[in-house]
Amino acid sequence: MDRPDAVALYAELLRLTEEMHAAARVQDDATVADLAGRREVVVAAIAGAPVAPEAAAGVADVIRRVITLDGEVLDALRGRSEATRQALETIAARRRSLQSYRGSAPTDPLFIERLG
Repeated sequence: MDRPDAVALYAELLRLTEEMHAAARVQDDATVADLAGRREVVVAAIAGAPVAPEAAAGVADVIRRVITLDGEVLDALRGRSEATRQALETIAARRRSLQSYRGSAPTDPLFIERLG
């Protein structure tokens, strides 16, 4: 069985990471999740692929680029997560406000008590 080529695997890792970064920038979370799963397979294959000494510098550059892109993807996802949290808080506040104008429901003990 042939061992996978480490340089090719790292190139594939970079390609998938760049695609993930592009998808995160346009808020395509389904594609980001799909690419993350595909990257896991490549990373697992990298574990069994030794890097030749003459390729080490190039692989190190790829790793640095992947780490940088991963950080940007995480920042984009965190930003959307925060925006979602704020939107949900706004919805909850509006529901509470709406509820305060509705008064008690007909089955609420307070409503029945008012009717006597």
